[in-house]
Amino acid sequence: MFIVSSDPSVPPLDQNIPCLRCGYNLRTLSSDARCPECSAAIAASLSPNLLRFADPSWTSILALAMGIMLISTSIELVFVIASLFLAESETNLSIFQLFEPIHSFVNPLFWLAVFLLGRANPHPPSSPHRFTFRRAMRITALVALFSAIISESSSLDLSLAFPDYLTEFPLAHVIELSATILLFLYLLQLARRTGQPSLLRHTRIAMIAMIVALCIWAFLDIYSDRDWSDTIDLPTRLLLMPIFIYQLYVFFLFRRTLRKSAAFARQYWHFCSPIPMANVST
Repeated sequence: MFIVSSDPSVPPLDQNIPCLRCGYNLRTLSSDARCPECSAAIAASLSPNLLRFADPSWTSILALAMGIMLISTSIELVFVIASLFLAESETNLSIFQLFEPIHSFVNPLFWLAVFLLGRANPHPPSSPHRFTFRRAMRITALVALFSAIISESSSLDLSLAFPDYLTEFPLAHVIELSATILLFLYLLQLARRTGQPSLLRHTRIAMIAMIVALCIWAFLDIYSDRDWSDTIDLPTRLLLMPIFIYQLYVFFLFRRTLRKSAAFARQYWHFCSPIPMANVST
């Protein structure tokens, strides 16, 4: 049973607007009523701040960026898993080295995609602020991009240009961790605009898990020359693999949601909001 509006001043919807939670067609229903399928408030599916009502050219670019991030992270994950198992023998090591150029390419590609993900909305729902997570993410993505290029380049020897205390400092790990935190903070903002609590929950879990995983991974890299590291290095890194796979799943959810938002907005974006703002109950 669902609530029907008793206010005659609230007009019914005259467009085919699917419910944000279940996809039920809300046409002919009042904006202050509830969905007859899932009992979700119809007004929640009509907020102009939702990504489904954003410029489809912008959400399409975000979906493209998430797709590149998904592909590059998948290749990176396969390469890391292969390096943990195949680098023991010389035969496997020679095969493994053939794919080294691909690995050197996908890490900078990932941060380039993150920079693309931070593209500004050409039609923001409100006036933009001077400092945003989006701008901070783009800056750190560029820094991480150049850091990845430098770390993957064998022709650059930073020890000749910088003192030892700088080259021994795990700067690359700090940059990657900072850029990852800002990436997920921005993803949290996007998740809130999807109107999907499950995506917001997955993003929060993935953010915390990735921070822990990157810290442990950096710890293993920093102390890889210790005697005790040989006994815990491989098992610990393998235990971290589900976290990176979970990150892939979150990227997949974002890409699917952004593609659906772009497809929806191509039909309805010229309305900006399917009903007048004054008729949306808050």
